[in-house]
Amino acid sequence: MSTTTPFTRSPFLRAPWSQEDDVYLQAQYNPDHAGRVRAIAQHLGRTPHAVKRRAGLLGLRRPRPQQQWTPEEEQFLNNHAGTLLTTTLAKRLKRSVSAVTHKCRQLHLRNRFREGYTLDDLVTCFGASPHTIQRWVHDSKLQIQHRGTHRPHDAWCVTEDAILQFIEHHPMAFDLHRVDQLWFLDLLFDGHIIAKALRALESDTPQTA
Repeated sequence: MSTTTPFTRSPFLRAPWSQEDDVYLQAQYNPDHAGRVRAIAQHLGRTPHAVKRRAGLLGLRRPRPQQQWTPEEEQFLNNHAGTLLTTTLAKRLKRSVSAVTHKCRQLHLRNRFREGYTLDDLVTCFGASPHTIQRWVHDSKLQIQHRGTHRPHDAWCVTEDAILQFIEHHPMAFDLHRVDQLWFLDLLFDGHIIAKALRALESDTPQTA
């Protein structure tokens, strides 16, 4: 009676996948069985990550199901894109920021602000404290427009042009690592870089039959 024993490879050596490896993987791969991927990896002397990656290349992995957008969700975007931050839209819809940004592109909606940014909005966008942003305003680094309301955090707003001027003339005033990256890129490049990245991600996503 013959028995098969797992063989080992150096973890530093990325050996190419052989035809026998692929045949074994195709016969044994079943992600629904707990521990199956790890057992295959041990038998082939590879990491679980390498097994999953190879399974994807061979078309063995099922694409992740994407939750369909309901008409009510699309209507919500139509009503609020451009008046709420993308992060706020994502929280309200219980979706990821990238999913909301992508859907806005599909619906040809501009999710950049139309009515200006309030203090609370800028806190979220720049990742800075209200005191820091109020200091920018006090020092005339950030130009504001008064709304005529009596709400302390909504008494004024800042237009996109004013934010762009602030970024251009005072780039060291804020911490680039703390800003909302998607918002920042969308603002600086008018959405072109984000749209290109999302199209690339979409083209790399396996399509269901």
